[in-house]
Amino acid sequence: MPLCPLLLLALGLRLTGTLNSNDPNVCTFWESFTTTTKESHLRPFSLLPAESCHRPWEDPHTCAQPTVVYRTVYRQVVKMDSRPRLQCCRGYYES
Repeated sequence: MPLCPLLLLALGLRLTGTLNSNDPNVCTFWESFTTTTKESHLRPFSLLPAESCHRPWEDPHTCAQPTVVYRTVYRQVVKMDSRPRLQCCRGYYES
C-alpha cells in the first residue's frame, strides 16, 4: 500500500479519536451503513419413493407416498443498519 493513503488513514483515525461525546460542541449524528450477511432457512423438498407404483388403480394406499424433507439453504442478504458518529457541531471545528 502506498505511503500517502496510510498517512491519510492514520490522520483520520487520530482526528476522529480526539472527539469526546461529553464536550459541549460535539454533536452526534446517525450514520447509515450496509452489511452483507449469510442467512439460513429450511426449504421443503419432496423425495420420491425408490419404487414406482405399478398398479395405482387397485389401492392407492399400497403405493409409497413422497416424503417431505427439509434442507438448510443459504442466501446472501444486504442489510441496512445505523450507528452513532461524533462530529463538531455546526459552526465549530476541531483544532
